[in-house]
Amino acid sequence: MPPLICPSPVILDQSFPRSEVELRTVAKAMGEIAERVQDGELDLLVTDALREFIGAFDCGIGQRPYALLTEIHGLLDQWILQPHAGIKTLDVSDIVDSVPHPIPASCTADGYVDYWADELGKVLVAHDAEAEPGTFFIGVACESAFSGGPTGAYLGPRVRALPLVGPLEASRLSDASEWEELADVHNRNVSVRDAAKHFKAIGATEVRAPTSGSHYKVLFPGRRPWPLDPNVDPIPDRFLRQLERITGYPANVIKTALITGDNPRRRHRLASRFGRR
Repeated sequence: MPPLICPSPVILDQSFPRSEVELRTVAKAMGEIAERVQDGELDLLVTDALREFIGAFDCGIGQRPYALLTEIHGLLDQWILQPHAGIKTLDVSDIVDSVPHPIPASCTADGYVDYWADELGKVLVAHDAEAEPGTFFIGVACESAFSGGPTGAYLGPRVRALPLVGPLEASRLSDASEWEELADVHNRNVSVRDAAKHFKAIGATEVRAPTSGSHYKVLFPGRRPWPLDPNVDPIPDRFLRQLERITGYPANVIKTALITGDNPRRRHRLASRFGRR
């Protein structure tokens, strides 16, 4: 599943007048982000609170240029108020142990920047509860980088934060999904009977009986066979790890598939927080 990006306050918060230069940067960045979301390279992440920013949007004649504001509002409306597969709404309402997220240096103190920081602080807590150490699968979309300029930085001292990203940095974010596996799979054994019954779940096509000796052959299309010995039961983990290179699946995913008979599946790391009310 593609990584997630959350719009910066400059993109998301249009509740106060901005210069024409800022608005053109925002419009160009939004077009680039929308294209990458449509192509399945990225998913857009918002929270219920961030969706409320759109309600504060004012395209009135007191703000110029009207045409650009209308274009930006239309894009925000498509992104956030009209649900589609490329947008993920994260419920972080239960998170209370967060601190405000750092603010991009391109922001001013106007509008809802502090509100944005509070929400992104909660998003960071949700992210860190699910991410592999040293990795990020959520980034903050930098309006400068997505409009062809340099990638910005955060204000203040360096602290834990979701990375500011443009197209290049976004492509380096981690996959937002993980393999499903049994909760206690590391303590479970795989029997020879399990393997003989569920071999198709890991992509094998046949278990061939031996012509001599005791080793059966588990056959995979275009791959070397894997030996299965009824005299070694349950199957040691070190033997199961031989299947990692053959199948491309991690060892615990292989064990799960052989025990349950279900094909390996991936789940979104934040799936339990999507669509909650």
